[in-house]
Amino acid sequence: MFGRIKLYKQVLVGFVVAVLVATTLIPVASAATGFSDVSSASSHAENIERAVEMGLIKGQNGKFHPNDAITRGQVVKILARYLENKHGKKSTSKVEPFADVTAKAKDKELYKASRVVKYHEAFMGDNNRLRPSEIMTREQMASVLVRAFELEPKAGNARITDIDQVSEHHRQNVRTIANLGITSTADGRFSPKQAVTRAQFSSFFVRTIDGHGGLPKSMNGLKITNIVALDDANQALRIDFSKAITKLTPADIDIRHAISDTNYAVKAVELAENGKSAQVELFTNLMADRANVADYHVTVNVFGEELTYSFNRSTYIESFVVDIDVSKNKITYYTDKGSTKTIDMPATAKNLDLQELLGAKVRVWLDAKNKPTDVELMKQKTKYDAIEITKIDEIRLVSEGKTYKISTDTFPNAPKKNQFAFYLNGQKAEIGEKNDQKKKVKVKDRFNFAKVSFDDRGNIVFVSAYNLNEFLIVDRVQDKDVIGYPGEGTGGIFNAKDATIIRDGKALKPSDLRRGDVVFFNKEANKKKGFAEVAGPVAKGVIDAVSSSEVRIDGTTYRLHELSKLEDYKVNYGAAVYLHPDGKTEMIDSAITRALQNTGTVKVYADRAGNVVYIEGGPVKIERNQAIALLLADIVGNRQSGREIFEVDALLATGERRWFTSDLDSLDSIIVDDITYDISKNGKWKAEFVYKDAKNQKEPTTILLTSKNDKKTVKVPMDKTKGQLVRLHMDRDHRKLESMEFFKKRSASKKAVVKSSDTQISGKRLNPQTIVFDTEYFNSKDIKVTTWGAYKGSATVASMIYDENNAIIAFVTDKPPK
Repeated sequence: MFGRIKLYKQVLVGFVVAVLVATTLIPVASAATGFSDVSSASSHAENIERAVEMGLIKGQNGKFHPNDAITRGQVVKILARYLENKHGKKSTSKVEPFADVTAKAKDKELYKASRVVKYHEAFMGDNNRLRPSEIMTREQMASVLVRAFELEPKAGNARITDIDQVSEHHRQNVRTIANLGITSTADGRFSPKQAVTRAQFSSFFVRTIDGHGGLPKSMNGLKITNIVALDDANQALRIDFSKAITKLTPADIDIRHAISDTNYAVKAVELAENGKSAQVELFTNLMADRANVADYHVTVNVFGEELTYSFNRSTYIESFVVDIDVSKNKITYYTDKGSTKTIDMPATAKNLDLQELLGAKVRVWLDAKNKPTDVELMKQKTKYDAIEITKIDEIRLVSEGKTYKISTDTFPNAPKKNQFAFYLNGQKAEIGEKNDQKKKVKVKDRFNFAKVSFDDRGNIVFVSAYNLNEFLIVDRVQDKDVIGYPGEGTGGIFNAKDATIIRDGKALKPSDLRRGDVVFFNKEANKKKGFAEVAGPVAKGVIDAVSSSEVRIDGTTYRLHELSKLEDYKVNYGAAVYLHPDGKTEMIDSAITRALQNTGTVKVYADRAGNVVYIEGGPVKIERNQAIALLLADIVGNRQSGREIFEVDALLATGERRWFTSDLDSLDSIIVDDITYDISKNGKWKAEFVYKDAKNQKEPTTILLTSKNDKKTVKVPMDKTKGQLVRLHMDRDHRKLESMEFFKKRSASKKAVVKSSDTQISGKRLNPQTIVFDTEYFNSKDIKVTTWGAYKGSATVASMIYDENNAIIAFVTDKPPK
């Protein structure tokens, strides 16, 4: 299998997720400022980035201008942002504005900010003048920081060689920031009269926040939410935070044993890109103390605030996932005794894709109450393919063409129970011999989709197979319904509300589907929740050669009609189709393949068993072998020499009147509301007349369609069909009738008066292509056939048919022919 299922004791509760690569972690040192004029080598780069991330300082047009002298007005704005973030917005209505920054100032942000800093006594002005356009000197900055952060003088003898050059009213403040470590230089010079650059101010400001600013209001609610181990030795940890932080160093983290107070020194820290977690490497692993009681306390210093978290020993079990429920976010895995256990996916593992977990080896972490705290994907040895059960202990991967043995490993605590598991359509199944009627899966069975997992020896340990018996080409997604283009060989609706849908081995949402996606699905799988796979093209290129049943692309031949092979996989789709520009699919024949060959590059889509279902190319315009028609008489039938024969008298949308006399057995199919009932020789439905005089088999009134599999029936009336609109499928010469299409649910006979300017009838959309059989002022011998775009005047609608999008296909004006 994936190795023996093991139960481990470790030292951290809830320690899970990804396995660290065996590399040394690097202390946090981010210099990705995003400004083109800030070098990553700059000593100020990290502080500039942090000041920007906190929303305190801004750049312009991708530049920061780090060497520009910062003005007093710019500092006022930066400081106001911080003070409001830290203390909340305060009413400044009673604050007297500075004389040179009044309510009439053009810079409204400066005006508001100036009242905020004055309220907090960070800036008091000189004779109530702010002088916002003047540059800020280093000694002025010292006083502003002391007042804004209410810094207390600290005893010390920080070296300032030019302290005598500092103005007397700034001197103590310069000493304060020097003794607090906010400023320091190699030569001890402070340069009090020198201008402060934007880069320098960023560093001064961030250092003051880190050491003396406390937790900003925006960080309220910041806490440690979880700690997880990233290796078996517990020497690499991950600390998760409720909010993003911008800086963390080894000195900010303290880890101690709860009883002995032993300190575990932090070697390195790496902050995640989103700032919401940090990977920590210790000098010593936590297992080294071997204490009977292994509780630990973690303290993390962020913005001068201490965050604490306690944890203790945890356990994990290594196993493999045998079932998933995407809609409920659950997985099922084997225990070491061979039983299964279903759990809700912990929040810590929310980024794991359930389809990727299926059949994969995982580590499930448990707390002291055996409640799952995390799930870690260990490794995967899986393949997707169609499969054939060749022997009771062998499975062949069809497209790979290779046969694999089934694993005979047993569970550690259940030596008589085999670890191999086979799931069919989401339900566990056992493999039986070919004639074993009690088994759902038998030797020689084939399935057009499977995820197959292997153990370390290359034997199959798990199979999740599906009989994806239907396919569609996505037209649109409406709510949770995936609606396919209608037509021959495909179409229909897949309810994806609770279904599992995958693409490239990963689960996706119905909203992720796009028009034109090819989807294979089984509505009944997973206890009728459904399962589907979005297929990519198996070939892309120019068609080299064509025949009536195959195409060749880049030297590889793809067969378009292999009914016997399709029957082996028990699927409901048949020959390959293409998508006509009118939005309906049609079966591909040699004429269509030749037309596709002339369009250039095409894409070929097939299921995993290689059954070609769709060729995308074009657009291809082939003379249609089908037409909307108005029945001029009831469909007439009779029985002659054991043959059931029917006659159709119809006026085609082309204006051509046609009479067809056909054997019922000669039809390929009968279509009702876009559902195709294949009544051909090898079809799954049987067609026969229902007679008014059943005894003598005379006066047929109905065509009865009966399923050869489950005996379901569908009735298609023949009498009272005069005046109905149908679609007739004919040969290329319109001489032979191949199929008849009826509109039962999507037809209406409610009368309504319409004018040529109207765009709908009873809520159904009219379009310029809508066919009009105009009988209002004509007798049965002179019916005018036109389109709504060419129609003039008004008419009374007698009946109409419409498609699944409520677009009217055709209508008949009053009164129908006599």
